[in-house]
Amino acid sequence: LDEFSIILENVCNTQMKELEDLTKLPNQEVTLGGIVTSVREGTTKKGNPFCIARMEDYSGSAELPLFGQDYMDWTRYMKVGCFLFVHAKVQPKQWKKEELELKINKIELLPDVKDEKIERITITANLDDLNDAMINELSSLIKERPGKAELCFLVKDSKDSIQVNMVSKTMKISVQKDLISYIKSNPALKYTIN
Repeated sequence: LDEFSIILENVCNTQMKELEDLTKLPNQEVTLGGIVTSVREGTTKKGNPFCIARMEDYSGSAELPLFGQDYMDWTRYMKVGCFLFVHAKVQPKQWKKEELELKINKIELLPDVKDEKIERITITANLDDLNDAMINELSSLIKERPGKAELCFLVKDSKDSIQVNMVSKTMKISVQKDLISYIKSNPALKYTIN
């Protein structure tokens, strides 16, 4: 999952462990990401096929049951080892309104959506903390990763209570794990996605 940690931490609005208690998420649109770790298929008493897939992220795992039309629509994605980005809604069950279910609306493959979902990265730094070495390292990391995401900088001067927001007109980047790791390892830098 490390390759997709940026999406899991910054784009997904729900973690797998939160699905343990759907009563905390009533009528909410959720986005989840993770890897399919197991799949059970079977047949209901009426003879209809079903699938129960277990997906895992950094927080834990949860089961995604697929019955009826959901089975027909989404079971092709439920393969062990598949990295998925799931759009769903927590809603009352069709036949038991007092119970909640996770209703999948769309599934995408994480490798396909990684660059699409990150539209912008803003790197924040205090003016006093900037130095030539940091600027050169950051510049190298950025230049080596051309992509589609807008690159912004927010430089703050705490002495004069001034901040300058800058948007690169010439460079768009692919936000990769090594760039995020560099920013996280440097206490003078922060970032936001989208």
